[in-house]
Amino acid sequence: MRISFENVTKIYTGNPILDDLSFTFNPGKETALIGANGSGKSTILSMISGLITPDSGSIIKDSGRIETLKQEYVWNDDITVFDVCSEVFTDLIQTGKRLDKYHSNFETLNEREKDKYAELMRDYESKGGYDWEREVEYVLLGLGFQKEEFNKKVAFLSGGQKRRALLAKTVLSNAPVLLLDEPTNHLDLHTVLWLEEWLKARECGIIFVSHDRHFIDSLADEIVELDKGKLYRYAGNFNKYKSQRIKRKEIEQKQYEAQKQLIKKTQKFIDINIAGQKTRQAKARRKMLEKIQRLEPPSRDAEFKIKFEKVKRESNKTIECRGLSKSYKDNLVLDNIDFTAYRYEKIGLVGRNGSGKSTLIKLIMAQENSSSGFIKIGENIDTGYLPQEGGTLNENDTLLEELWNVLPEKSEEEIRNILGSFLFSGDDVKKKISLLSGGEKSRLSIAKIMMMKPNLLILDEPTNHLDLATRILLENAISEYEGTVIIVSHDRAFLNEVITSVYKLEGSKLQRYEGNIDDNKEALFKNEKTGSLPKTESKDKKNKKVKKTIQISKGANKYKLKKIEDEIFKLEEDLKKNEKLMLAENALKDGRIYNEINEKYKKIKNELEERYGKWEEMVG
Repeated sequence: MRISFENVTKIYTGNPILDDLSFTFNPGKETALIGANGSGKSTILSMISGLITPDSGSIIKDSGRIETLKQEYVWNDDITVFDVCSEVFTDLIQTGKRLDKYHSNFETLNEREKDKYAELMRDYESKGGYDWEREVEYVLLGLGFQKEEFNKKVAFLSGGQKRRALLAKTVLSNAPVLLLDEPTNHLDLHTVLWLEEWLKARECGIIFVSHDRHFIDSLADEIVELDKGKLYRYAGNFNKYKSQRIKRKEIEQKQYEAQKQLIKKTQKFIDINIAGQKTRQAKARRKMLEKIQRLEPPSRDAEFKIKFEKVKRESNKTIECRGLSKSYKDNLVLDNIDFTAYRYEKIGLVGRNGSGKSTLIKLIMAQENSSSGFIKIGENIDTGYLPQEGGTLNENDTLLEELWNVLPEKSEEEIRNILGSFLFSGDDVKKKISLLSGGEKSRLSIAKIMMMKPNLLILDEPTNHLDLATRILLENAISEYEGTVIIVSHDRAFLNEVITSVYKLEGSKLQRYEGNIDDNKEALFKNEKTGSLPKTESKDKKNKKVKKTIQISKGANKYKLKKIEDEIFKLEEDLKKNEKLMLAENALKDGRIYNEINEKYKKIKNELEERYGKWEEMVG
């Protein structure tokens, strides 16, 4: 299903979020839509789904249904989790009721009605009428619901459970396009893995917003970045995107600098000669200058450095837990566990939602009391604690006041400089914390912890609300930090980069593994279900047809591969030629020429991405 933006502009509070945007999303692709927080990613998804309209321009969509993972819940509180998912199969349910009516009156049916009954039954079976309840059950279990929760009413669900119920309904849809805004929010590592496999098995187009690099790399065919109101397409995974993006920025910078020099040189000629002997040439150049379509300076990534420093040398054993148990009434969350965090160790604490990770953190932080056992904190320990939802921030304080409370000896200028390094500037520093977004609160909390110079960091979902760029900065800071770290996170790429050991909570027990997530993925995920529904007989037949198609395709590789490689080589040469043409003086002088070359450049780039896709299919 093709989705095209044609000269789309969207303005919020006087600022253009989308600026004369023209872009076509590739049909059938799994597209990761990325960009800084507040850049307009959710706006794009809302426009595609029709929830909001552009201020100018149009969005053209082929016929077909689009299913959207919405941010809000609009259900009746009396319906159950299973009812939410059943809404996807309303037509099948109605057909089932018609079949039941036919069946109960079968003896009285005439031949024409019996034929209609048989036709309806075939249609019902072909559309999965006898499987839909099993499919709902499988998806709910995959997304972390227990069977006893299927009939739980929406009114009694937590925010995270409501989000997962909405996600279940969305991924059960057979719509040709899915729009998913942060689908991994409120999911644990195991459930994210299940979701990756389920979505990969679907035959539909997916446009999704995510800050989870592992999820992006696992699912996406391409990455589309929203940068200063424009969309840029990159083929391949996140690492390929980073290298391609650097190249694009370099080209844009060269084009901008070359045009700037041309304008400066031309203006100097005009200033010198407008009243002299060369006045005619000066006037001609002034007209030329007026016609030049001025290039915008390329956007620069906001830069700030996160660095955690510690002021004391802590004891060798930072935290020691022995025989630790915790119960809530009849619910045993932690059962006689032992846990030791050593100096310099960076620990990832993982487990399913509800397994007790946050409970263990609260016990260590003395926010709750254990049912039995003890926790011993080492000597000279100063703890920097980041809870899930910024709970250490005073909502009534301004940003300045919040940091002054930590370092009252600092001047306003020094506090402003620290806040500026975390992208808070000008009047932002006098904002009340209650007015900040989730991402802004996370950045402020990190700044506050950094100023405290702790030798123990305890971070509960530290990447929540952070965009990709900030996640990577935090990742680098923790990697360089010389203290002890305990991290609860569902961001697999983040954990892989920073942790030295893993503790997994399962069934109220705690198991230690050396290394990161990838080092231990077989042990950590050995009992996990995949995201593929157990096959029925009809699906097995369909699978055999798919395998036969693949075999025929692979048999043809040796005849077609060289042709594709030759086309790739030619397109790459054409791309280089067009890059040079865009930097030529006539293109920089005349906006029409520049736009013409730029359109050709984009077309060649899209053709090259298509050939790369075919080549990858052939080589397997």
